[in-house]
Amino acid sequence: MSNNTFSILNSDYELAYGSVLNVLYTDENPNTPYAVQVIILGDFVKKAFQDETDPETVTAIPLNTYSTRIPLKNEVVLLINALSKNSTGFISRYRTYYIDVVGLQANVHHNTLPLTGVNENSESQTSGNASEYESAENGQTTTPTETSDENVIDENFQLTENVKLIQHYVGDTIFQGRFGQSIRFSSTQKNTNLFTKAPNWSEGTGPITIIRNTKQTTDTGKVNDFVTEDFTNDDSVIVLSSDQKLNFEEGSKVSTSLNSKGITSWRDSAFGESSQILLSSRRLIFNSSQNEIVAFAKTGIALSTETSVTIDAQDDISLNANRVEIGTDASEQMLLGNAFQSWMEKFIDTLSLLTVITPTGPASPLTSTPQWTQIETLKAQLPDLLSEIGFISKTTSVSTSDSVQTVSEPVPRQSVAERTQPNEEKVQQLESEPAPVDPQVQALIDLEITRFKYPGEPDNLNT
Repeated sequence: MSNNTFSILNSDYELAYGSVLNVLYTDENPNTPYAVQVIILGDFVKKAFQDETDPETVTAIPLNTYSTRIPLKNEVVLLINALSKNSTGFISRYRTYYIDVVGLQANVHHNTLPLTGVNENSESQTSGNASEYESAENGQTTTPTETSDENVIDENFQLTENVKLIQHYVGDTIFQGRFGQSIRFSSTQKNTNLFTKAPNWSEGTGPITIIRNTKQTTDTGKVNDFVTEDFTNDDSVIVLSSDQKLNFEEGSKVSTSLNSKGITSWRDSAFGESSQILLSSRRLIFNSSQNEIVAFAKTGIALSTETSVTIDAQDDISLNANRVEIGTDASEQMLLGNAFQSWMEKFIDTLSLLTVITPTGPASPLTSTPQWTQIETLKAQLPDLLSEIGFISKTTSVSTSDSVQTVSEPVPRQSVAERTQPNEEKVQQLESEPAPVDPQVQALIDLEITRFKYPGEPDNLNT
């Protein structure tokens, strides 16, 4: 058996390694998903699934299709020769699988095979300075004796500077991508002095899971140095914590309203003491293409921005609470528009019936004065003061989901046009009746005509 292979339990399963010649990115062949063509570095068992046109190469598929790292051209992969799907209980047939990429460069971004013609026994001992590793970042760990175009980084690979390894902590399980992504399963560390980069969480005893996606832009001047998650400045990060305190700075400092209502436990506990999920990114988009977006909270919901908060709806925007405040020091009460209109019309009608007693006897009613025409004009303009989209109620009741009665059909809601449509039939009926002798009765009839001409919220008209 070659020095490049060894048996596992028996000679049917052997390991080797090879340099990736090509990566297959199409699905034309159902038997080669995620496949790579590999040049064997050394002898390999002849049972391997070799390319018929080139006996020095082998086509390998992932040993594990559930979790796969796609190699780059010129990276080295570990190969295993094992049973294929064509095997039966009586006949063993084999093919080649690749297990994973060999970490030649100890680099999370790429681990390309160095150029040929190097001293295989030499291994650079450096201090991590970038100048000493300049060749390694280009796929070379030692100086080549001649230039070779075959041993370069995959031409389809976007080489990115400053992609760093993530700092590992005691007991961690870490998954890292090539471009700055990572998933960490960790916990609170007892002694943070052990690490180059201390974690951005502290205290607590439970687990913590961190999903991170970020483009690192800081040039440290080193190669393979560590970074750790930055909950404030990483491009996108999700933190599922148990009871840890998180080093995090919120994107908006505007907090007058939430302070006035005491929604500050997140800040008082330094984003800790309670299990929580932190989502931080340059932009957050929540989209529901079919049904609702619903947010429930036991002690409060706070929104804060340094610019504007907008809410758009095709039908209605409904706010319901025992108290609705506009301004944190709100103390003045709002007027009910329809009730005020009704009250003002009655007030003007009462004034119209007023007769002033003078020393010479009763004076003419106010309606006979030249200015009364202007008052009637203003009275007619009262309905114009009412909003067609804004409605408020004098009182309300707040119910919980447990007390809400479920109905099979929703209650029909009137549109704005329906709520403000004049009742022409009723107006004509009232106007066609003979005028009464008593002016007070006529004033009430006029009021009724106005109500049907300018309908609003019926319940509030009698308030």
